[in-house]
Parts: sequence; structure tokens; C-alpha cells
Amino acid sequence: MNGYIRNLETITHQGLAGVVIRPMQSYDPKVEIGQDILVTVEANGIIPLHTHQCEARMYIVAGNAEVLSTDSKLHGKYVDPGVEVYFEANVAHGFAAGKNGLTFVSRNGGIVDKVQENWDIKFTGDKNE
Repeated sequence: MNGYIRNLETITHQGLAGVVIRPMQSYDPKVEIGQDILVTVEANGIIPLHTHQCEARMYIVAGNAEVLSTDSKLHGKYVDPGVEVYFEANVAHGFAAGKNGLTFVSRNGGIVDKVQENWDIKFTGDKNE
């Protein structure tokens, strides 16, 4: 085989209205290479404040957004293509997408899973927070 073209599976999460997730390889959070996911947020959409038990790097590839975070150095900053955003594990973060939406690649330690209840995501305001 000299190459291939494949469609990435599209998944959603009930807590992320207007957000489409496309895992770029394994769902298994225990895979040592981590996980890369392509995330698309609709125009003026919100990824609400949330945390993960793993760190996450987001590479903005299209659109723009305001960063939401409990880290005052990052909260309110605007990001657009070519920008990397990094959060340590358990730091609350999110995005408020601009009028053209937002697309980014998240390189992380394993956030999404085929079973929604197994995702490593905790929204601020969860009962167990």
C-alpha cells in the first residue's frame, strides 16, 4: 500500500452542544502514544469550562476563539490559526468560538472514548467537583 484516504469517525458529547469530535487514531486512553482529536466548534459556540485528568495541547487550525480558564493569565486571551494552547491536568478550560467557529487538534493523554460515560471530562459545576 502506497497510501490511503479515510474518513474520520464523528462523535459528539451531550455536554458539548455544537461541537464535533473526530478521533484521529485510538480511543484507548491507556495507549502510550496518547490521543489526537480534531475538534470543530460551530460559529459562536461554547466549549464550557471543564477539566481532564491529563494534560492537553490544542493547536488552532481554523477560526478563532476566546480562551476560557480559571488561569487568569490565559482567560480572555484570543487565539487563531497557528497558536498552541496548553493546559496542565485538572486546570479548568474551554473556548468561546468566534463568528467563523473554531477548529483545533487536541493532543492529549486520552480524553475521548467510544462510551461517552468513560470520557475524561468533568464540567465545572458537576456535583462531584
